[in-house]
Amino acid sequence: MVCLFFAFSIPAQANYTGDKPLIIHAHDTITGDLVYTIGNSYYKNLIDSEMTYEVTHNISIPQEATVQFARLYVYWTWSTINATGCYPDLKLIFNDNELSPDANYTDRKEFDPYDYPGGNRVYNITDTVTSSGSYHTLITNTGPDGSKFAITGIGLLLVYSDPTKNEMEYWIAEGCDYLSSKSSSGLTPEQSVTQLELPGSINLSNICEAELTTVVQSGCHENNSLIFNLKNWTGLYNGTPYPDLDINNLDVRNYLTPNNNIIKLRAVDDYMAPSNVFLVLKHTTPSSEPTPVPTDNSSVMSLSATIEPEVSIEVSPVSLNFGTLGPGTISENHSIFITSLSPDTIRVIPEVTDTAQDLFVNGLLINNTPWSNYQIDLNPNSTQETYLNLRVPVDYQSTGDKEGTVVFWAQQQ
Repeated sequence: MVCLFFAFSIPAQANYTGDKPLIIHAHDTITGDLVYTIGNSYYKNLIDSEMTYEVTHNISIPQEATVQFARLYVYWTWSTINATGCYPDLKLIFNDNELSPDANYTDRKEFDPYDYPGGNRVYNITDTVTSSGSYHTLITNTGPDGSKFAITGIGLLLVYSDPTKNEMEYWIAEGCDYLSSKSSSGLTPEQSVTQLELPGSINLSNICEAELTTVVQSGCHENNSLIFNLKNWTGLYNGTPYPDLDINNLDVRNYLTPNNNIIKLRAVDDYMAPSNVFLVLKHTTPSSEPTPVPTDNSSVMSLSATIEPEVSIEVSPVSLNFGTLGPGTISENHSIFITSLSPDTIRVIPEVTDTAQDLFVNGLLINNTPWSNYQIDLNPNSTQETYLNLRVPVDYQSTGDKEGTVVFWAQQQ
């Protein structure tokens, strides 16, 4: 397998496409567990100046657990001053301590009517949440008269280590991305999608549990979809725990891939605002054994070896930039060279992924035909020159720097 990264760019603007994809806040492997709860959250619309919103989270973790970190997510929307969209002024008190945000993710559609922003305001509460207990949050609208905003809910996340637990690998993503393919948005569902790639390699034989949690504001519509690698689900966002905040927990063990798993959330005929994604993998055995400690009557010898794959190829260059393009245009041809390093004849086939609403998946051409039609057989130690270019659909509306990946797989004949 060889990866080739490519990109193109056009000027950026905000809309209901996935222009504010969630970002990975943390990715690690520990012996422990993860807890996420919204406590007694509820949807409150609208919170006027000087009005408050309160939530209590009851946390229970093992006594021997050590909290690695904890974060508080405040999901908000419909922020206005006298019916004009604005960003909220709010004060947050957590267990009697006033906190400042650690991160502040926002999005808005940027066209009338109802151009009201929403977001996900994040607070670091690691120093306060150190054990089981009840934790209280009080939010006050400190904006001027006429200011209002709604709160969708407040989530509390913590990750803790515990030697009695399984080893787990986790990815925590956060943000806020407005998506809509309602008729008023002018977008198709294929354009109204946000994508998140979870970096890293996974040993699929060592996974006993794989739970994917998605937190979506205002996603209550049966046609909104979640795509995990090649699996597409609809009907997940059904207003649980309540219509303005959908939290879905899904077993994805059977759909994992060894490298760079991809999550897409797609607004189908409706609106949604993805705000958090958590993937937790539980391992059957530790990923590595502890290193023996030398004693006075022992001697340590280090061992190493390099294992070459039976089937191997080399692709050059390792990256391409298609330059600055616009809707309906096609790039120039770019040459790449695929070389067989195998002693036998092999077959090479491509696989394309991207974080650009399927721009590269649908638009990458190899030798002037769709990439999915391409395959070649390479003789031992031979090289094949191949041409790549990118065709941007006429109706493609997302803008800015776009990235994707093509993986060339080598198979023995």
